[in-house]
Amino acid sequence: MKHRRILQIFTVSLCAILSLSIAPLASAATLIVNEYTGGAESGNTSGTCNLREAIQAINDGADIVGDCTATGTYGTADEIQFTGIFPQTYTLTWDAGGGVAHPLVLDKDFVITGPLSASFTIDGNTETQIFLLGTEFSGTGINLDLSGATLTNGDAISTFTNYAYHGGQGGAIHAQLGSGITLDDVIITTNIGGVGGGIFADNDATITISNSQIISNDATVARGGGMFVDEGSTFTITTTIIDGNRSLDDLGGGISSEADLTDIRLSTISNNTGNSTTFGFGEGGGIQVGDQGDGDAATNEFIFIDNVVSGNSTDGVGDEGGGIYTQAGSSFIASNEISGNSASQGAGLKINRGKTVLLNNTISGNTSGGNGAAVKVGATAFVYFIHNTITENTTTGASRTGGIFFTNNGSADFRANIIAENNSPTAGYQDCHTFLANLSSSGYNLLGINNQCSGF
Repeated sequence: MKHRRILQIFTVSLCAILSLSIAPLASAATLIVNEYTGGAESGNTSGTCNLREAIQAINDGADIVGDCTATGTYGTADEIQFTGIFPQTYTLTWDAGGGVAHPLVLDKDFVITGPLSASFTIDGNTETQIFLLGTEFSGTGINLDLSGATLTNGDAISTFTNYAYHGGQGGAIHAQLGSGITLDDVIITTNIGGVGGGIFADNDATITISNSQIISNDATVARGGGMFVDEGSTFTITTTIIDGNRSLDDLGGGISSEADLTDIRLSTISNNTGNSTTFGFGEGGGIQVGDQGDGDAATNEFIFIDNVVSGNSTDGVGDEGGGIYTQAGSSFIASNEISGNSASQGAGLKINRGKTVLLNNTISGNTSGGNGAAVKVGATAFVYFIHNTITENTTTGASRTGGIFFTNNGSADFRANIIAENNSPTAGYQDCHTFLANLSSSGYNLLGINNQCSGF
């Protein structure tokens, strides 16, 4: 009886194992694009497969007879690959009869694997947004894994004017609610959107960008010249260049992020510009982080490690944070070079609110017309300054501070910092100045000219 019971247990266990081993895997199809001149809405060289047709086949879950034939079975995360002699450019146009092209609309999860960003370009022809993630007007996004491609000349404003798609946001990529974007070896350049010149990511997105470049994109109405990421999102960038982007009328020349988590490492943020012509908010020439409202301010998290922030600017009177503007609930800013940025105030860095750790940064050569050419600290912020070098920053304003400036009730603790040889035209304002801030020192600081920064 005992042996029979053991046999029954063994049989049941074996069946369970076998059932797991033969469970069907998620299916996926692969299509090969081999034709690059058929960017129009319909029609291409007979017997070949272009990108728009390959996307249509995956959206429909069916081959386009005679043109696009998949290997494998259509399912989840179907993939598009490319063959031919490179470099190649695929330009989005309307049919020969005239009109304005639609974007490439992805209704399902996609993997698009290009050869190299230097070898393959998708060109919006300055008449259409390039990718729209999720069915038109559905409000729900999908996942896109894109590599080895350049996206250029996308125009979300034109797409909105002609088709009323999603407010003209995201010239190269518009990601609807809950989308996932993974970019590796992708160049996003010379695109236009009202918000998010290059990329717009709606609420609850997951964005991972590596080994890429976001260059010379414009947000013409509001924030995020290079890209904008909305609330509830998780946003990660590594080894990427954010350069020469412009927010022509609002926050975040390079990046504007209201994500729950913004994590940027080993990247360069340079030569970006924020402007405040209409809205009066030009903060964050390089990057602006944190919810502009009050709702999520306490929960935004900003991690910024081993980056270079240089040559960024805000150009409006009173604009702050030429390099970085953070109002996240918590910020960890470590081992960065923040130099050569300009703004009316807080040219290197403006910490508006929340708790911030500044660790082992070099903040130098930044220029302002007002207070805090290096750092300006807001009234509700608490900052731990640990082992930073803050030197050779310059304000041109009389009775203004070249180094660190604290607004009323701002708080900080200092340990092992060098804060010296900053410049102001008014004696006593060179390195540190405050009104009624709450400051303390944990020792080992070298402070130059100190005006009312008590606690040292």
